[in-house]
Order: sequence, then C-alpha cells, then structure tokens
Amino acid sequence: MERLYQPPLPDLASAIRAVADLPGFLARDFENEFPGIERLCVDRYLRILNAMESRGLYDCSLLDIGCSSGYFSYLFAVSACRQLAAVDDSRASSFGYANDAFLGPLRKACDESGLQHVEIVDAPIERFLDKQKGRRWDVVLCLSVLHHFYTGYGDDPTKGRMTAEELRSLFRCIGSATGTVLYLEVDHGRVPGDFLAKFCEASGLARCRVIGSSCSAVGETRNLMELWR
Repeated sequence: MERLYQPPLPDLASAIRAVADLPGFLARDFENEFPGIERLCVDRYLRILNAMESRGLYDCSLLDIGCSSGYFSYLFAVSACRQLAAVDDSRASSFGYANDAFLGPLRKACDESGLQHVEIVDAPIERFLDKQKGRRWDVVLCLSVLHHFYTGYGDDPTKGRMTAEELRSLFRCIGSATGTVLYLEVDHGRVPGDFLAKFCEASGLARCRVIGSSCSAVGETRNLMELWR
C-alpha cells in the first residue's frame, strides 16, 4: 500500500534518532521555561503503538485532544498516521505557562520536518469536538487531560471546571469522535471513584483494558487504558 505521509516515513535508524532527540526537539522551549515539567513519554508511546499494531491500525487517522507540547502527536505523525489532528488551547497560560508552550513546539517541529499531514488546532477541546460532530478518527488520544475539568486548570476551581452535565456531554463527544479505539489516561487522585463507569456509559466505549501505567510529575498513579465499543 502506498504511504501517504508527507514527507515519506524515515528508515528505522532515522526514526530511532528522531525519537532519541525528541526531548530536545519538541520540549526545548517548554523545558527552558519550566524545567522538569514535561515527562519523557516514549514508554507510553510504545505501549499505544503496540496496541494499535495488534489491531492492524496502520496508516490511520488520529486525534490527540489536549496534546500539550505535541510530544505524542509528533511521534505518531512520523510513525503511524496518514492524518493527524492535534488540539489544545492557551488557557493554561492563565496559571503560569508560557503563552506558546503547548502548541508552539509542535508547530516548530512540523515546520522543521516538513510534515504536511498534521492539523494543529488552537481551541478548547470541548468546543472543537462540538464543532466536529459527525467526524471520526480511527484512534483518539486523551492523555492526562480530563482531570482538569474536575479540579479546574492548575487546580484552580474557577478555571475550566465543568458541571456533571457538561462532563457527560464532553464524554459523549469523545465517544462520537472515536472510530475504533480510544487511549485514555487519567489522574486517579483527581477524578471521582466512579469516573470510569460514568465515562464508559456516556461515551459508549464500554469495553476497556489497562495497557500500562505511569506516574505524574508529583508521583500520582495513572493507568493507560484502551477503550472501544
């Protein structure tokens, strides 16, 4: 099958070099501004990639909601996806992040690599999903994002916190956008104990398995889950 990537995928050695350079390539401005804030994420990328390959998801479309600096978006853009949408917004700047810390590194990386199949969207994820109703991606990533809508951005309850009905609507939108599989990671200490049950019910993604775990920068446990219909 003809590859549709722009530019074509690199050979394995080049791909390994690209991955090895990612902490500097994608997070250089972000890390200079906030040392240590961005975790190295190759382990989760490999777990997700392995799960995708077990499903035969090659040359697929992918949506990365709450993509932050674009670490995962870039990795999947050069290794697995024919079309990718990366979505985040600048609300985080209200609690201390640099104004361009989230999408800026990904824009720079895509420009330097000549990636033409990456759509970068600066918008609140709930607004983006609402406007994109009816559109589906083979794979959706939602990694360490949803706790913000419970605790508020930067744990400030006046910024970004959602009501129960707003959360149900967001979960439904995430489910509707998921064509085949969702990879979801949550901060267990920042969401209610019944979060997963409510998410599965509202999203329609009722089947779930844990494919890995990680911890946050402050040591909180996070499960990486695969969800599907």
